Amino acid sequence: MPAVFTQDMQSAAFTLNPLEDGCPFVWVSEDLCRQMALKADDLIGAGLDRLQKGLPYVHVSRSGKTKMTEFCLSCAIPAAEHIGEVSVVQPCERGDGTRFTCVLMLDCARIKSLECKCFAAKAFW
Repeated sequence: MPAVFTQDMQSAAFTLNPLEDGCPFVWVSEDLCRQMALKADDLIGAGLDRLQKGLPYVHVSRSGKTKMTEFCLSCAIPAAEHIGEVSVVQPCERGDGTRFTCVLMLDCARIKSLECKCFAAKAFW
């Protein structure tokens, strides 16, 4: 990933690729892995649903999932240049089974050198 996304990341951050089916993680910070009690390999290639894996469906906000899905789809539109960010409060489950609530902030960015669009996000617990 470009250095702008990965250099000196001291927070739970990640980058997703909205051009691939399921909008998979393509980069995750060490801090996100530590806070989620997961390895990067557990997240890379998985979609945002991975953060809710193991939770009862009634605990996960359907409107929050819809907001994230629609945001991913909007970022994949080739003509989209400026898309506002979206914030969603969702429960998550760590690799060790403990549960918590986090705020996911998603923002779209175009990476011209890679000829693709990704978006970076942060999770706050």
